[in-house]
Amino acid sequence: DSGRISRVLCLYLGSPYTYVSLGKPVAPGQFSLDEMKKIISLNVD
Repeated sequence: DSGRISRVLCLYLGSPYTYVSLGKPVAPGQFSLDEMKKIISLNVD
């Protein structure tokens, strides 16, 4: 989906937060909270 990569990269480029969904996504490329937790746990530096 459009926007998914930027939702992750922004955290590594200085953004203090990104939006996630708690249920149905409300914007293109939005990850669920569980998906984002898994991505962040990878800690790709």
